[in-house]
Amino acid sequence: MMLPLALAVAGAAPQVAVAAPPVLVMVQTEGPPSFMATQARFRDELALLLDRFMVMSTPVDAPGFARLPLAEQLAAVLPITAANEAVAAVWLAQPMRGQLMLHLVAMGTGRTLVRTIELDRRSRSEAALALMLRELLGTAFLFEPQVVEPEVKRVVEEVRREALAPAPTPAPAAAPPPPPPRPWALSLSGVVEAGLVEVHGPATRYGGSAGLTRSVGPLRVGVEVGGAFQEGQVSPGVAVTASSLQLLATAGLRFEVAGLSLGPRLGLGTELSWVASAATDPQRLRGLGVAGLAGFEASAGRGPIAVQLRVELWARQFRAEIVDDAYAPPFTWALPVVSVRAAFGVSWEGL
Repeated sequence: MMLPLALAVAGAAPQVAVAAPPVLVMVQTEGPPSFMATQARFRDELALLLDRFMVMSTPVDAPGFARLPLAEQLAAVLPITAANEAVAAVWLAQPMRGQLMLHLVAMGTGRTLVRTIELDRRSRSEAALALMLRELLGTAFLFEPQVVEPEVKRVVEEVRREALAPAPTPAPAAAPPPPPPRPWALSLSGVVEAGLVEVHGPATRYGGSAGLTRSVGPLRVGVEVGGAFQEGQVSPGVAVTASSLQLLATAGLRFEVAGLSLGPRLGLGTELSWVASAATDPQRLRGLGVAGLAGFEASAGRGPIAVQLRVELWARQFRAEIVDDAYAPPFTWALPVVSVRAAFGVSWEGL
């Protein structure tokens, strides 16, 4: 009794129909060993990407198939697709070195799509070829009013979403890092100096200076070499000339205000002077003393070149005196103890 009952129950069980997956025929074409290896890897990548399709690899009975005209290739491929009820056929060809041609024939649409890919050995990617094939397959059925195969519909929808998706907004390019600061600056200036304290005789001097400074934040330290010259008469027919050479260490602060670079400036060093006159015995005097300055500096410009203006007070210890006994009281000419100096020139920033 149990066996007939079991057979009756089994006979009444519903039958489950499993739909066969759509078939994609991949036609094998002949070529050099490297091309054959590419073709095999392409088939594997295609099977992974279109995992709901049945990817069939089959040869074609047409000698020199890859070199035939497209019409003859289609004539050789269509019987294979019809025999396997395939939705599409695909094959690769290598017309020349470094170039591949990807062919797709979509059954029932009348469309044959061909894409040419320029490749080399380093950039060749079978996974990229498989993505191109999926795009061609979706494009071939994109405008079909009714696509029966659900897996083909899935591919069509994926391609449609990718085609209609907005292009990603490119990220703003990162600003290049600023070049490292070049802290050195060279300046050349012409100077005019006039005595203020203990002035005897002509006290206006003319000359020039050259300085090299290094910036450390707002602080500027450096060295300066300068020279000055003057001449005049202490009495009728008695001419006096004097020249000086200064070597100083300088330090100052610079602040940016309304496009100008402003700041105080100090200096300390030595001054070597030569004084010559017919009223001296001997006729040339020479001495070395201490000199210092305190002043203000301003510069303005574009790029590495700027114009520069300095106003400074100078003080010195060394004095060279000439006494002319023809005067009553005696006339004394000497270097001023305190003088004011103006310097105007240019500077090259960023050395």
